[in-house]
Amino acid sequence: MKEILILLFYQSFGLIPKKLYTMKVDTQIDGVKMINGHLALFGPYYVGIIDNVKLKYMSPKRMKPRELINEIPAPTNVGRIPKGVMGTSDGQWWITSAAVDDEDGHVFLARPDPKGTSFHHISSEADFTYESVKFSDMNRDKKVDIVTARYMGGVGELLWLQQPGNKNGGWNQKIVHQGMADANFALLDRKGKKYVIVAGRKFSAIGVIWTTEPKGTWMKKDKVRHRVADNYGAYNGESLMSH
Repeated sequence: MKEILILLFYQSFGLIPKKLYTMKVDTQIDGVKMINGHLALFGPYYVGIIDNVKLKYMSPKRMKPRELINEIPAPTNVGRIPKGVMGTSDGQWWITSAAVDDEDGHVFLARPDPKGTSFHHISSEADFTYESVKFSDMNRDKKVDIVTARYMGGVGELLWLQQPGNKNGGWNQKIVHQGMADANFALLDRKGKKYVIVAGRKFSAIGVIWTTEPKGTWMKKDKVRHRVADNYGAYNGESLMSH
């Protein structure tokens, strides 16, 4: 059991009070993330959630995370599956993981349950590390697909996983681009076209990826184009701003 410190800020009426919390968890914590009012903590063989952080922030009691899952060796990121995606109700999660030792990295879908979280991976190839997930209808079949980036050694790939037509179907993968792929990416829909904006932390480039398919379905790799805007160093994030 390890004790960790978390410094939380909560903005209200122009004020930004802060509190320093200590809490005990069963592993080393590698990442902390706010997700729709919930605080997620993850590390080796552990993903924990603190629900309704805003309410608990105002309480003098020590926050205690509930364990979501303890069977994934190296979680790298976690998030909520949007309500209605895949016919799901609110409360389901996605988790990405790294390839470590003899364990492969994957994209997992998880359904919490008081009796134990059920989960399964939808990615298929071995030895890759995954770090992020976005949701978008990539082939315009009115089903929301999963877009992700992965890497192995010095090779990065941007790909999307096609939502199956039924609950028992497999998620077929479509590789979009090899080389300029990173966990820091965003999807931009503009004038009926979809663009992928990549800010490379590992691959040191900012660029744009798009498809030339007439219907914009991202089904053919040879129709995908890219352009590098800058490659002078590592970039730690991306942000899309409208004007």
